Amino acid sequence: MDKLSFSLFIIFAGLGSGYLLRRVVEASLIRLPFALTTLSRVTRDLGIMVMIPIAFLLAIWVLEFTDPSLLALPLICLFALIVGGLLGYGLGLLNKQDRPSRAVMGLTTSFTNIGAMGSLVVYLFLGEAGFALVTLYRLFEEIFYFLVGYPVAQWVSGKGSEGLTRSQRLIKVIKQPFLIAILTAFTLGFLFNLSGIDRPLFLDSANDWVIPIGTFSMLVSVGLGLKLTSIARYAKYSLQVAITRVTLVPLLTLSMAWLVGLGEYAGGLALGVVLILSSMPPAVNSVVASAYYDLDVDLANSNWIVSTLSMALVVPWLYFALHLMQLV
Repeated sequence: MDKLSFSLFIIFAGLGSGYLLRRVVEASLIRLPFALTTLSRVTRDLGIMVMIPIAFLLAIWVLEFTDPSLLALPLICLFALIVGGLLGYGLGLLNKQDRPSRAVMGLTTSFTNIGAMGSLVVYLFLGEAGFALVTLYRLFEEIFYFLVGYPVAQWVSGKGSEGLTRSQRLIKVIKQPFLIAILTAFTLGFLFNLSGIDRPLFLDSANDWVIPIGTFSMLVSVGLGLKLTSIARYAKYSLQVAITRVTLVPLLTLSMAWLVGLGEYAGGLALGVVLILSSMPPAVNSVVASAYYDLDVDLANSNWIVSTLSMALVVPWLYFALHLMQLV
């Protein structure tokens, strides 16, 4: 199975397995000794707290930190998130949607599935060298979500809830187990890198298993909460979000990355990483934020589903684009 087929298989096998399992359980065809919510939490945590941090540690261990332009990667990520949010808000204005719906459009064009889908596609298409750059790219991602994305969504929607203070939001972000796991993995990998200790040979192919398993696990969790009933009602808006996410967002982000000099790194490897990650569908966090502020969760869910399903076309396009860039 080649890289393109395998990436699509992992994405849709994970989503489909979770979705079908939920439907089977809801139809009482089988009984589980635990709740679906428990299974969702366990599969999510297995990927996000164990497998993906291990994969980042192994990749950072052998990354060559020789080009200062790489320091721009986290800022490029923030640029993509901000541009996506602005474009989504603009779609809401063009569609003459109400303020809560505009907030949802902004969330679903801003928050991006970097951790599960993006990481997998980068690894399969660009290898471990590209995957190591993912952790640099998303260094400020979670901080942006909770310190900027959530409050802005609340403000745009016009909801009157007071929410948390800035210091409380910062503490909440810092205390997140996922963020702690990722930062710990990054720090250990960086220290091993600086120490000059060679990574053991038996670990050289470990990420060939760790990353697909971690991604599959997280996507099973996502599939368990997948709801298809809202798509028909919001198809127009969801298609707009999906198209914007794979055209304007990556075009503008890639242009900015090129302007700051990332095109010089490893024959354009960093640009390839930026192209893939900025083209990914909305993160589940966009649906969570919509529910948190009592916005139109059905719209958020529809936008998320349509963009995620569009990966069947987007991933082959990315492979073709990377081939033109001579990266695959």
